Amino acid sequence: MKNKNTNFAKTLFLFTQTLILTINYANFVHAGNSKNLNEIKAKILKGELNKQNLGNEPLIFSHPGKLSVENFQSKNLIQIFDLSLMKLERVDLKYKGTTKDDRNEDVLFHELQGNFESSEVNSPDKINSISFKLYHSVGKNRPLVILFSPIVGTTIMDDELAIRLAKNNMNVLIPNLPDAFDPKLSLDKSVEISKNNLISVRMILNYLLNKNFNSYDSQRIGALGVSLGGVYVASLLGIEPLVSRGFMVASGGGLASIFLNSTQERVILLRNNIFKNFPESQNPSFRDSHLNSLLWLQSHLITDPLFYASNAVGKKMYMVISTEDQMIPFENQLELWNALGRPEYEASDYSHIGTVLRWYVFFSNKILNFFEK
Repeated sequence: MKNKNTNFAKTLFLFTQTLILTINYANFVHAGNSKNLNEIKAKILKGELNKQNLGNEPLIFSHPGKLSVENFQSKNLIQIFDLSLMKLERVDLKYKGTTKDDRNEDVLFHELQGNFESSEVNSPDKINSISFKLYHSVGKNRPLVILFSPIVGTTIMDDELAIRLAKNNMNVLIPNLPDAFDPKLSLDKSVEISKNNLISVRMILNYLLNKNFNSYDSQRIGALGVSLGGVYVASLLGIEPLVSRGFMVASGGGLASIFLNSTQERVILLRNNIFKNFPESQNPSFRDSHLNSLLWLQSHLITDPLFYASNAVGKKMYMVISTEDQMIPFENQLELWNALGRPEYEASDYSHIGTVLRWYVFFSNKILNFFEK
C-alpha cells in the first residue's frame, strides 16, 4: 500500500508540474526579426554583450518563443533528482595504471576504472549501471572536474584533455553515460535516461567525496562539457550544490527548441522516430504547428537546464558561444547564457563542430586556469 501511495503521489506531482509548464508556456516572448538577432550576434562577437551594457533589456529569439523561466517554480521539479529516490547497489574500482612526472619520476596520478550500479527505490528491479574513468591526482585538496562527453560518447580528445588536467594536479571523473539519444527510444525513455544519468553522477560524486575526502577540495568541484556534455553541465550546476563551477562549450538551453531545430544526425533520427510513433503527433494540425510541437515537447523534457538555471546564478561559469551553430542553435546558447545570469563568455563564429574542435586543440590552457583558481 505504501508503494502504491508513493507512486500515486509521484504521478500527481509530475502531472502538476506538466500543467504548470503548459500554463507558463502561454506567456511566450514571440520571435523578433533577424535584424535583432544579428545585432546581438555582432555584440557578442565583439565581447560587448554583458550585464553592464545590456541591463534588463530582454533578449529576442528567432524560434517561436521561449519559456518564461522567471515564472517557473523549479524548486519543486528539482525533487525528481533527489538522491533518496535511488539506492546505491555497488561501486567497483580497478587500478589501471600510474603516470609519473618525466622529470623526476614523482607519481602524478593513478588511473582507475569504475563501475557503478544503483536501483530505483520504488522499483528495485530497475538497475542503472554506469562505467566511469577516474584520474586520481596524488595529493590533498585538489580540484575535482567532472568531464561530460558529447552526444557521440567519450572521445580520444576527452581522454587527452582529462590526462592534461590530471597532470596539472586535478582529479578528473569521466562518466560513460547511457545513451539518451538512441533513435529507437521513446521520448519518455529518453528523458528517464537523462534524469537517471544526472542522479547517478550526483551519487558517484558523493561516493568519491565520502571515500577520499582529503583528496578533493570541496570548494573546487566543477564540471566541463562540450555540446550535449555542456547541457549536462548546466543542469548539474542547477541541481547539485557541491558543483560550484562549470565550463560549457557550444551548449544551450530550451531542449524542446533544440530538439525541433537541431541538424545533429542522432537528434534528427530520434525526432523522426518520436513524431512518427507518438499518437498525439499524428494529428496533421498538431504536426504542422511548430508552436504546438514545442509546447508538447517542453511538457515532457523535464531535464531542461533552463528549469534549474536560477539555482546556478552566482556560481563560477564560463561559456563558449557559437554564433554559427546549427546543431545547438545560437539562440539556444544565448538563452542558456541569459538564464545562468549572463556569466563570462567568449564567442566563436565557427560552426558547432569547428568551435568544439578549436577548443579541444587550441584553448585547453583556459580550461586549466579556470579550474585551478
